[in-house]
Amino acid sequence: MDEKQKGLGTIIAACIIVTILAAGGVGVLAVSGPVQVQEEGDLAPTAAEMRDKFIPWLAANHPEFGITSETEWTGTIVYPGMVGVSYYLFSSEDWEMGVSWHVMTPPHDWARIYLMHRITETSPSYAFEISSLDAQEEPHVIDPPESVWR
Repeated sequence: MDEKQKGLGTIIAACIIVTILAAGGVGVLAVSGPVQVQEEGDLAPTAAEMRDKFIPWLAANHPEFGITSETEWTGTIVYPGMVGVSYYLFSSEDWEMGVSWHVMTPPHDWARIYLMHRITETSPSYAFEISSLDAQEEPHVIDPPESVWR
C-alpha cells in the first residue's frame, strides 16, 4: 500500500487515517480512525446525476435562466466527501452550479444546488433542494448559502 504522511493524518488510497488530540484536565487523549474519502473519478458520475435531477425542473420553471438539457457543463470536485455530504462544482458559459447531496436513509436523502451568474455575481442568488431523492420530490426554493462567494 502506498502511504504518505501528511501532518497528523496518513493517506492510504481513498482512506485517511485521522488522529484527534484532546488535551485538558489530567492529560492528553489521542484517538485515531479511518475516514473514507471519495476520489474525483468516483464522484463525477453521481454529481452529474444529481445535477440532472434539477435541469428539467429549472428549464420548465425558470426558463429565464437559459439552463436546459442542452447546456454544456464542466465539473470539478470541491471537497472530498468525508462526512456523508458530497460536493461538486459545475460551470457553464453563464452559470456556476454548486451541487451537494446526502444519500442516506429516507427522508434524509436530499440534494441541493445553488446558482451564481458567472459574469455579474460574486455570491449565489438562487438555491433549490430536493428534500428526499427516494420520494422523488420536486425541487423547491431554499435560501442561497452565505458561505459561498468569489
